[in-house]
Amino acid sequence: MLAEGIFDGFWEYKLKKWDIAAGIIIIKEAGGIISDLDGGENYFETGNLLCAGSFELHQEMLNLIKNL
Repeated sequence: MLAEGIFDGFWEYKLKKWDIAAGIIIIKEAGGIISDLDGGENYFETGNLLCAGSFELHQEMLNLIKNL
């Protein structure tokens, strides 16, 4: 739904690799930004995922999550 423009961003935690593998490709191809909840690229290892349709929104969401 992020790649379609229905959602602007979302986050999930404790996902398995098979839950996110295909979605990551789709979101990246659509121009979305993906990271783990620390802003890194360890989402496959941690299972934690933050996705947004733009860099600015991704940074805003990342700042909000870090302050929780």
